Amino acid sequence: MTMTIFRTTVAASLATVAALATLAAGASAAFPGTNGRIAYVEDLPPVYDIDQIFTVEPNGSGATKLTNGDENLDPSYSSDGEKIVFARDPVGAPDQDIWVMSHDGSGQTQITSDPVFLDNHPAFSPDGRLIVFQRDIAGDDQIFIVNANGTGATQLTFAGPSNEESFTPTFSPDGRQIAFRRDNALGDDEIWVMNPDGSGQTPVTTASPTTGDFTPDFSPDGSRIVFRRNTSGDSDIFSVSLLDGSLRQLTSGPEQDFDPVFSPDGTRIAFEREDAGFNFGNLTLADSAALNQNVTTLTGPTADIYFYNPSWQPLNPPSCELAGKSKSKSYSQIAVIVTCSNENATAVLGGTGKAAKVPKGATASKKKKFTIPPVTVQVPEDTPTSVALKIPKKGKKALKKAAKAGKKGKATVTATLTDELDQSASDSFKVTFKAKK
Repeated sequence: MTMTIFRTTVAASLATVAALATLAAGASAAFPGTNGRIAYVEDLPPVYDIDQIFTVEPNGSGATKLTNGDENLDPSYSSDGEKIVFARDPVGAPDQDIWVMSHDGSGQTQITSDPVFLDNHPAFSPDGRLIVFQRDIAGDDQIFIVNANGTGATQLTFAGPSNEESFTPTFSPDGRQIAFRRDNALGDDEIWVMNPDGSGQTPVTTASPTTGDFTPDFSPDGSRIVFRRNTSGDSDIFSVSLLDGSLRQLTSGPEQDFDPVFSPDGTRIAFEREDAGFNFGNLTLADSAALNQNVTTLTGPTADIYFYNPSWQPLNPPSCELAGKSKSKSYSQIAVIVTCSNENATAVLGGTGKAAKVPKGATASKKKKFTIPPVTVQVPEDTPTSVALKIPKKGKKALKKAAKAGKKGKATVTATLTDELDQSASDSFKVTFKAKK
């Protein structure tokens, strides 16, 4: 069983095709950062419903296939840009599950597993510890949340007296809200938000007999939500302010636009644009501030091929810091602790130091400067890692001599920390060497 878009070249009414297209429209958190690659799904002929996940540069170059075999859908990046959570629909099986892989397609790992449920449209929390997703249980779609290791799945939304269903959840950049689409028994589709525990469910947009809103995505600063609005069969991109509720239309025209997501820097949106006849769909970019501004097509057009479900990779340097004892009795080494929050990093540590002047007869000697040789260590995420930096013989001798004369020495340890996406940060730590009394 599958939740993918039904693609057809047979003539169909706009309303019917638009309704079918909502089945595959995905949610994807827009975390802040530098604009990286764009993940998306390609509907591959001649055998449809075996869709696969690709990534591409924002200029349309370097398309790379990440998945093979079973149908793979709904990619969404982690806040550090290093992981992609997605839905996998095994060929010939009745279930659909949530999986996670590295940004390059390696390390594909199953998160949810049930022989009956259809799990789809997953999105990471900002800290990467939780995954929110949509679960179809016997035709009833609701929002669930689960630990990133697959434990503790918890239902957040329920049908209620009006038989509401909930779809396409995504976290806000600060992790305090989840946006989703709610569909009531009358078929009214609206954008709602709630707290991560399911409380505080509140509508953001209001449906009408001719208007429905789908596939929300937060802006990187959390102030707006971009979404698809279907009006009498015409599908365009809008955004709404969470501060005052004001609407901003971003696309218009005869084309049909789906699956909008913000870029990490907030200036652009990526979405799927299908031609008026629904013969193909392309990845498309536009500015996020005004109507039909700087519209750029990244793929196609190629008949019967659909590029959809975009997710934009945020690039951020690792968040790491150095710590340790600021005063040292040892003149042979400096001990520091490196900690990186929620991300693995490679740390290169080194530094410089100097021993104070020491009187020699009637004159004082010059300050003795020395260099601390670099050391490279791997720092696992959220794991304080101890590093011992050896002081060279020249520096050790100078520090001892200064200490004996009652003088202090100083050193500065510097670290360059690089994640697997080659994003780098730096930090420093100062040490004073105690003098002997």
